[in-house]
Amino acid sequence: MRVLMAAALLAVLAAPAARAASADEYRYVGVSGGYFHPLDESTGNLQTTVQRNAGPELHGTIGYKYKDFRAEVEGSWFYGGAGTHGDSNTAAMMVNAYYDFDTGGPFVPYIGGGGGLAYVTFDGVSAPPLGRIDDTDVELAWQVLAGVGYKLDADLTLYAGYRWFDANNVTMQSQAGVRVKLDGFGSHNVEIGFRYRL
Repeated sequence: MRVLMAAALLAVLAAPAARAASADEYRYVGVSGGYFHPLDESTGNLQTTVQRNAGPELHGTIGYKYKDFRAEVEGSWFYGGAGTHGDSNTAAMMVNAYYDFDTGGPFVPYIGGGGGLAYVTFDGVSAPPLGRIDDTDVELAWQVLAGVGYKLDADLTLYAGYRWFDANNVTMQSQAGVRVKLDGFGSHNVEIGFRYRL
């Protein structure tokens, strides 16, 4: 009986310390949404431009935090029009790393970067004089991120941020059989979301 009472007492005393330790090291999930503004991309020596339109974006993450550092896996989706009546969709799988600036209060600025793969789809995209483009491509992608989080409580953080997203060497084939290589695939992105500690 004394052994059980002693064990219970130790558990009660250790609980605050365990909670403090978990505040510096834990897993989390996150969801965010926003708006992206792509750049019109030239096609190098083909002397034409592919116009992409702004649209919504969604992101889902699962990650791990250790003190001021975070690492996560992120799935993203960007949807926007392109050309006269076409669509441009991008699905990306990224691995990101962040540094959180501890201010001693609820506001936590952050910076980060990541890399991964982007699956790009053009559907009915016009690129005169090359004709219509209906094609897909998978290329390496990268991004830089910055923003600020606000701790609503010990487990839930609301954040707003900016990211620059780009994919390298996106190449499509037009209906005329011409390979169209875009000089870039960059976009400015703003987003708002939350992270929840598991």
